[in-house]
Amino acid sequence: MSDNYLSGKTGQVGVATASNVDWGTGVVGSQGPTIQMSFGEWRMPMEAATPEITNFTTTPYRAYIPGVVGATGETNMPGYNQGNTPLTCGNAYVLLLNWTNSIGLTGTAILKKLEPDDKADGVPTVKASWQFTGALTLAIT
Repeated sequence: MSDNYLSGKTGQVGVATASNVDWGTGVVGSQGPTIQMSFGEWRMPMEAATPEITNFTTTPYRAYIPGVVGATGETNMPGYNQGNTPLTCGNAYVLLLNWTNSIGLTGTAILKKLEPDDKADGVPTVKASWQFTGALTLAIT
């Protein structure tokens, strides 16, 4: 396989309002337009639970099985873009975390935490923490 490295400068964060969400599946009934937000950094830790099933037939070794999968996300805005960051804690959104226009991760996410910050010798910043919900492909290629 030949190398195919990407540049961070092609990254994007898009957010669309989500309504009529089926909380069991994460399927969005209706979605507003996607707004490209001025975030300068994103990360999406993905995790699978690994329930222990150690029993008399597995000893002297511990045994685990693949369990429920999930993901969280964090986006950081290096400078607050006033009026162009319509986010509300507790709301569900369709979150697009892209490396390029065509390669990225998308899913229904609840805005869990919003952290505005300001420094006298800097610029206002915004951090947002997300909890993905429902069906989501947790893989990269």
